[in-house]
Amino acid sequence: MERPRGHTRPLNGVGPAEMSAVLARIPALQRQAVADLLPQTCRLLAAELQAPLLACVRAVAAVDARSLPALLALVGPTLKNVAVASRRPIVERIARLAETFPAGLPALLRSLGRVI
Repeated sequence: MERPRGHTRPLNGVGPAEMSAVLARIPALQRQAVADLLPQTCRLLAAELQAPLLACVRAVAAVDARSLPALLALVGPTLKNVAVASRRPIVERIARLAETFPAGLPALLRSLGRVI
């Protein structure tokens, strides 16, 4: 698999192998947009929160991969506007939902800006 743009250097908590594994599950039409947006979104988070975010992206990819570019475009700016101290509980809650109810993630991520 060719290395997508924005995917050249590892993030603090997520390396190229983890990023490639997630991208491999995404349809080709959405893959480049996700490859561009995901590192930007991960960089907003502390290293230990990047893996839970990636787990959420994997869960969404399994139920609605086509929505990922639009969802990441919303999640990044939303998290950027949240106080750094508040990001951990938000990402951890979303990650728990990813484990128990992955089909609910796209709707939650779409409404995240209104919820927080």
